[in-house]
Amino acid sequence: MNTPPRSVPQSKTCAKLLLGSVAFICGVSAFAQLPPGRILQTVNFVSFGSRLCVALTSRNVGDGINVEQGSCSDDTAIWHLIDLGNREVAVVNRATGKALDVSGASQDDGANVRGWSWNGTGAQRWRTEGSSSRTRLVNVNSGKCLDVSNSATHSGANIAQFRCHGGDNQRWQLRTVSSSPNRPWVGGEPLNPARPYPTMPNATGGGPIGRLVYAGMIVSRATSKCIDVEKALRNDGTNIRQWTCNGTPAQLWDFIEVARGETVIVSRASGKVMDVVGAQATNGSNIAQYTWNGGNNQRWRVEQAGRGFFRIVSVASNKCIDLDNAGGDDGVNVQQWDCHGRENQQWRIEVVGHGTGWRNYRPGGLGAESRYADSAPVFAIGTWRGYNPIYRSNVELTIHEAGDVEAIVDGSLRVNGYFRNGILFLGTERFEVARDGRGIRTNQVGQSSNVVRYSRR
Repeated sequence: MNTPPRSVPQSKTCAKLLLGSVAFICGVSAFAQLPPGRILQTVNFVSFGSRLCVALTSRNVGDGINVEQGSCSDDTAIWHLIDLGNREVAVVNRATGKALDVSGASQDDGANVRGWSWNGTGAQRWRTEGSSSRTRLVNVNSGKCLDVSNSATHSGANIAQFRCHGGDNQRWQLRTVSSSPNRPWVGGEPLNPARPYPTMPNATGGGPIGRLVYAGMIVSRATSKCIDVEKALRNDGTNIRQWTCNGTPAQLWDFIEVARGETVIVSRASGKVMDVVGAQATNGSNIAQYTWNGGNNQRWRVEQAGRGFFRIVSVASNKCIDLDNAGGDDGVNVQQWDCHGRENQQWRIEVVGHGTGWRNYRPGGLGAESRYADSAPVFAIGTWRGYNPIYRSNVELTIHEAGDVEAIVDGSLRVNGYFRNGILFLGTERFEVARDGRGIRTNQVGQSSNVVRYSRR
């Protein structure tokens, strides 16, 4: 019997929770109200015309609170810019968790702007144009600019949308308020923000909401076999075991970051999540699939174990996912056990290529460990630094002769990767690597705009 966790009042938990790398804000009533994605900046929008800031008229968490210009020192004047992909952002108020929204998704000049629960529509999606010192904010749905009505300079003046004309009442300085450390791993892509994860038809009930950071097969270092849902069944309690890798949905898993350092592991075959049965804390407790309930026995920490392998540690018990007795046969059980660092507790996530599902699977199994990584190109060996324009982050890349790779993103976030057939696998993405003068450059496969040029550290 898989027992959901006892309900805890929100006031005692809100400070501990994150959603899609956006801090869960006390007073916001539901996870679904916040857009998934990473915080790019936390800022004041300072008007060039008045030197006042975009702010909500109150800290009330209800929908429809008006937006006006006011004091930059007010906490309702602080906004998170959240990356939605495609160079679009959500603008979320830090005090209330409400998104900047054009009323009624109107395309008219003068349509009012307000705070509203996140719904993923174009009325809540914006593009920033210009530099951080002189930016205009353009609504994706209407193509019109955030505008101080009538170029007013007094506090309390209304803010609406209006056709873009370049006046100072449409120009904003993005003044950083605080750093935003809770960013996801590089390579993660945002989910469809209008719907909770998962969206596949096999899913039953509500799935975890968060950010997809890895997707693919989970392969044992000890046996080169995969974690598998027994017979691809969709029932609660279906066992999870080891099986020869075949790339079917029963062996494909999505890692969803739901809190800083915590992921939920979701089966592509069923939409169910990996669960320590009964929230037990003992060695040998079974791991099966269950409907998402938010419990710590369904949350995992992915910790590096070297050469691109990971330990997967239960948040509830602090024990590791373990292959029973390191057995090599199909059907060997997957359980939890005290973490000891041996190979039956080490796993590689064989990633799914961007956009088109499973790629590069080799029928008949993946073979010995030597087949996971090819030797790196000689010109690429070393430590490199560059700036990724898509993720807007500095990246330090260390490439070893044996083909294993580590990346440090934005100074602190670490991602393992490896070379195979001349392609760099990093996070959930793949990159072509080439010489670039005295440095190297990476070009993301399928995303020609994401080119990063690296120089030696």
